[in-house]
Amino acid sequence: MNTELSNFIKLAYRVSPNGLQTINVKPMFHRLSVFSDIMVEPKMCYQNSFDIMSSFRDSDANINITTIKYVLGFASNGVLVPHAWIKIHDSYYDPTWEVTLEHLGNIYVPVVELDYKQMAQLTKSDSMNRAYPVMLDELRSHQAYRDLFI
Repeated sequence: MNTELSNFIKLAYRVSPNGLQTINVKPMFHRLSVFSDIMVEPKMCYQNSFDIMSSFRDSDANINITTIKYVLGFASNGVLVPHAWIKIHDSYYDPTWEVTLEHLGNIYVPVVELDYKQMAQLTKSDSMNRAYPVMLDELRSHQAYRDLFI
């Protein structure tokens, strides 16, 4: 990752640049795309990624709750913003932008990847038992993730 991008993330978002790297995000495979087309809502990347992580299964590809991760970081479609996407096995996918914008971002910088057990500990519920997934900035208050921030 270039120094300019690293410094921007550090100064603008107070995220430690240690270990940050850009990654490649792939277009979704057919079953994930069909599933995402039904579930994904515009501008709801955290909820979309969490819902897909919690619900998507594909026995043919050995995809289940243990093989999907919720990824928090930054992505750009011209402007770098906090964003969430998913990782299945060793590949990254961005259902929100691929479904709602019909293309992927041009830069993705993951900060943390969370498995289902970690997400269950961090997810909040309201009085109607609706789940709200954690956003990157909310991790500042959790002891286990404080080293991600400066």
